[in-house]
Amino acid sequence: MDRIQYYNLTDQVYGILKRRIIGREIQSNKRLDVNGMAAELGVSRMPVVEALARLENDGFVERRNRVGTFVAPVNAKLFEEWLDMRTMIEDWAAPRAVATASVDDFSRLKHLLETGAHMLAHADAMNFDFYTFIETYDTGFHKALIALTGNNQIVEAFGAIHTHARVGRSMIKQIDQLSASMRSQDWHERILNALTRRNAKLLTQEMRAHREESASTTLAMLKQGALA
Repeated sequence: MDRIQYYNLTDQVYGILKRRIIGREIQSNKRLDVNGMAAELGVSRMPVVEALARLENDGFVERRNRVGTFVAPVNAKLFEEWLDMRTMIEDWAAPRAVATASVDDFSRLKHLLETGAHMLAHADAMNFDFYTFIETYDTGFHKALIALTGNNQIVEAFGAIHTHARVGRSMIKQIDQLSASMRSQDWHERILNALTRRNAKLLTQEMRAHREESASTTLAMLKQGALA
């Protein structure tokens, strides 16, 4: 059971609930009981209420009149819309990243990939911390690429889109999460290679191919109504 310290309570409750939603510990359309969550986490109602307001603003939960607050459902149409938005941002960002990236930027991205690779090399398929890998190394890599453009508003928007898309990726079965993460790691290395070669066309192609492969399985499951 998650327990939290008595500081920044709203931030901690928000982080715990966000992780549970992304990890599908709390399923789509699940009604969220404020009193029950407050008791479980050992806090008053207010941090839970405030955290749910933030999650609603982020699009993770929705309020239904006279019924309560629920985890927002994910469906194929919504996932495809997020994918279109991500495509627009990444296609726009690729040539700008090539033009602005420094040797230090290459080093930071390489270090991030090496750290992620170390985690994967020492992971076990049945005990792999999929959430941490996705949150720290997968999303971290993509956000770092977008950050090379120097446009903070785009970075923030991309982060929100990528976070929502991870709800869909969490459908991957536990036994397959490690292999899926290894495939992503391989793509990231190819993307970094294109970036360090300062080849904007190749970078765009690699990012598109990675995006399409990552989304294909999720979309197939969503279209079958797995999360509808």
